[in-house]
Amino acid sequence: MKLFFNLLFSLFCLLLTQATYAQSASSNHLAVGVRLDDVAKYSSREYPLLSQRLSEVKRTLNDRMSVELGAAEIFHVFFNQRPRKINNDRMELALTVFYRHLNDEYLFTNIFLDLTKTRIFFTSTSTVSLNETAFSLEVGLIDRKLIVSDSLSDLKMVFPAGVGGFDEGVMIADQISLVTPRFQSAWLDKREAYAARQKPAYFAGKPFLRITIDQELNRGYTAIGFHVQPNLTPFVRGFDSNGCIRLQTEDLVALHRILAHGRHLHLPVRVLYRIADSADHPMPKINTPFKTLLNTGTKAFPEFDIDPENNLVLMGRELKRSPPISLLKDHKDDQYHRIFNYDSRERTTAQMSLPSNMAVQNDPIQTHLNPRPIVVTPPVTQPRQPISQPREPISQPRQPVNDGLPRTIRDVHPYCIAQYPFDRDGWNFTRNRLRRQYNECIVAWSQHFQRRP
Repeated sequence: MKLFFNLLFSLFCLLLTQATYAQSASSNHLAVGVRLDDVAKYSSREYPLLSQRLSEVKRTLNDRMSVELGAAEIFHVFFNQRPRKINNDRMELALTVFYRHLNDEYLFTNIFLDLTKTRIFFTSTSTVSLNETAFSLEVGLIDRKLIVSDSLSDLKMVFPAGVGGFDEGVMIADQISLVTPRFQSAWLDKREAYAARQKPAYFAGKPFLRITIDQELNRGYTAIGFHVQPNLTPFVRGFDSNGCIRLQTEDLVALHRILAHGRHLHLPVRVLYRIADSADHPMPKINTPFKTLLNTGTKAFPEFDIDPENNLVLMGRELKRSPPISLLKDHKDDQYHRIFNYDSRERTTAQMSLPSNMAVQNDPIQTHLNPRPIVVTPPVTQPRQPISQPREPISQPRQPVNDGLPRTIRDVHPYCIAQYPFDRDGWNFTRNRLRRQYNECIVAWSQHFQRRP
């Protein structure tokens, strides 16, 4: 009997040790690289002392960084090691502070805080200049996270992300995917880094960091980038966007400063369904509800449309069923960004210049750009010939038009796609321009038929 109880006690100790190790590993998994505020908010049960004294910790950081280290502006404070809980009344915090110095140099300084219920001990250790870093970005769409890591040091930040909704066979037949493109090799470019993007209005004057697929901008432009939750509504770590990658405002500002003020013109980016780095963020992921791409065509010939008011793909919201995450697969030759790349440039007249060979007078595109006219007169010029290569129908079979001009609303799509064949092979930049002109053509002719008695 004594032997039995000894064996039972040994088994209990073994299980307790494994549980403690698992909890430790999980804590490290969800803390290193995570912003101080987020650990205090989303891991409050594990670190109650930090949550209770967060405001004092931040005030001490601001004061000591300003006085002792000359910090003019602090952008980001994140853990470089797992928080160490000594007991219920004491913790040790190993943090990294990203800030701008009074001499306008951008620095990362490691600091150590000994936190008790009554005191905070502050010690700074090592410092790395932003100019001495080589950051790269990896996005895991399924885990909805962005990992920003420096190959020259141990700096690493983990940001929660909101990503695109599901495309359930609308863009690519018989394939489940996300409307956020995957990029095997892409870049963030200083020249496409907006500090405060104002148009469209849902960017709320916050940074926008465009992803490019070539180091030459005229060949690498895409409409996809990193930005805040539209209109600064509460951040959602879900499948909720129309294609871009959403970040918390504080994370996006820090990323913009790294790109804009670092020595590199480009930062490499990979966007995949799954990435190897297991680091994660404690913010909960939201699977349901999720967005899905609306099929505005038929089951046989699916089609997607773009809302002319915000220039975003039309999405619906699934409120009950679970998202088909298990069907998302990465492929080595994945070039999804060549298939889906709608244009989200600022919609201003100056950026929508037309080709020189296009008639301007009474053109519906020019009418669409001018908000004052009420009556739209169809163009009198003959359209360009359709592309020579046959194209599979998207929503409806193309109907022949005697003089090339649309007679009904059903003729608008064939006419516009013949005028602006964005589906042809070619440079991504050219396809973007044709897609934008195609969208304007659709909107203008649709308005024409709506106004016609």
